[in-house]
Amino acid sequence: GRVPNRGLEGLAITPDGSKLVAIMQSPLIQDGGRKGTNVRILEIDVASRRTREFLYVLEGPHTGVSEIVAVNQHEFLVLERDGGKKDKAPFRKIFKIDLAGATDISNLESLPVTDVPKGVMPVTKTCFIDLCDPRFGLAGPDMPVKIEGLAFGPDLADGRHLLLVASDNDFVPTAPIRLYGFAIDQTDLPGYVPQQIDKGR
Repeated sequence: GRVPNRGLEGLAITPDGSKLVAIMQSPLIQDGGRKGTNVRILEIDVASRRTREFLYVLEGPHTGVSEIVAVNQHEFLVLERDGGKKDKAPFRKIFKIDLAGATDISNLESLPVTDVPKGVMPVTKTCFIDLCDPRFGLAGPDMPVKIEGLAFGPDLADGRHLLLVASDNDFVPTAPIRLYGFAIDQTDLPGYVPQQIDKGR
């Protein structure tokens, strides 16, 4: 059911390495395709290979998901953006989502184009960073359309978390790849757990 060129766009691993969490760029064909707003998240248990699926609701059919990164075992940051059409205000936002309490939709073969199915609880979703907020000075003609990367770097000396946001030049050699760094106060991301790297593997 994958819409051409709109497959699994983001992949995260939980801090303890126990689960992979992947998110589609846009709804599957049977879920509304390019006209839909219901995107599937796939969770894979690394040890057992058991899977679950959750519903992420886009802000509109004009947006899609570019990336996901883990905050802890159940919270994630998701990058959602539009396609940069000049007749609309740009949309580039990072949302914090929570899988806790969301319904497993693995058994739903199709989803409505826009409405949430009865009895289904989507992942909770709140705006974490609006990249077009004038405070950041990023919005304008030079702002990349394809902002597509999220990663946490090492904590800063003052204890704040470093969130890295990257753009993609889409194989255009004259287009720059931009890397933005955001210092995140611990109080703004209280549940943050750094990635645990097993050096023995």
